[in-house]
Amino acid sequence: MKKIKIILFGLVSLISINSGAITAVENTAAPSRDLISGQSLIEAAKQGQLEQLQALIDAGVKLNTQGAEGETALILAAENGYVDIVKTLTKAGADLNIRDFASRSSCFEGRRTALMYAVLSGHTENVKTLIAAGADTNIKNNDGGTALMYAVLSGHTENVKTLIAAGADTNIKTKMNETALMYAAGSGRTENVKALIAAGADVNIQELVEAARRGRTRTVKALITAGANPNVKTPYGDTALMREACSGHTESVKALIAAGANTNMQTMQNETALMWAAGSGHTEIVKALIAADANPSIQTKMDETALMYAARGGNPSIVKALISAGTDVNKQNARGQTALDIAKQKGNKDIINLLSTPSSAKKAFK
Repeated sequence: MKKIKIILFGLVSLISINSGAITAVENTAAPSRDLISGQSLIEAAKQGQLEQLQALIDAGVKLNTQGAEGETALILAAENGYVDIVKTLTKAGADLNIRDFASRSSCFEGRRTALMYAVLSGHTENVKTLIAAGADTNIKNNDGGTALMYAVLSGHTENVKTLIAAGADTNIKTKMNETALMYAAGSGRTENVKALIAAGADVNIQELVEAARRGRTRTVKALITAGANPNVKTPYGDTALMREACSGHTESVKALIAAGANTNMQTMQNETALMWAAGSGHTEIVKALIAADANPSIQTKMDETALMYAARGGNPSIVKALISAGTDVNKQNARGQTALDIAKQKGNKDIINLLSTPSSAKKAFK
């Protein structure tokens, strides 16, 4: 008992005066000995003071005391990458699955465990130590995210593989219905995508569209190889090919076409990938789509054509390509406008000349 009192007396001074510390206030009740010693353990872990932390453990302090923001000694050790302290606390029996409070990071991502912090900090040895000690790999944070998702977002492939090997569920969804595979596809880390697919992650349109939107060509190819259907529409009615065509990712467009993407699928407004590419000024993609039998004569619900999109986009090369592909330059939209009318509104002289003499433009293109 005498030894405990001496240790506590010497370590109370370690407690920082901040929102999570114990402060002495005149005329208030003194904090309990258990609370003081628990906070001392938290502070020792935060500062990486292994000897003092071990002395407190030997003295029998409570291992799972939480600070003002829910942090425990183990969470802080994992967050700061203190390998020896993590091992010491797990061996002593610290609760591996306590979550901190949402306020500690943000309402969106809060409520993290020590394992999540170890993953975020990229310390694989701590990740392995916590898993070996029995940490739950599938606990969710405030948003429904898991340690596996954090590993994917952090780009740590070794941690991704370690978590998968420990039984992490690859198909858990967040509150926004996002999965680890979707995050991997969006980040373009193909090795993580392959590891998740090999572990049984469900491949669906969201992953393919996310990879397509960001121009992750290798990831697009990996997802297609894994069985992603390039012709499934998103809830918004568009496809991965449309996203790529709009974004200007030529190689991904070619990969999707090679995988059987339908170049004439239409959105709820009857827009096509060719229209989006034409309006965005992506000449090579327009040519690739036309070569893959994209129909330049399709009209939207407002009777707009790809040529009209090109006239607004202002790229003469695309106008030439569409004229050469046989589009009708005289079609009118729901407002009675032709592509030439739109070009005149925009004041693009080169396009005006092309549309005024379409036969010459067709010959020039050839």
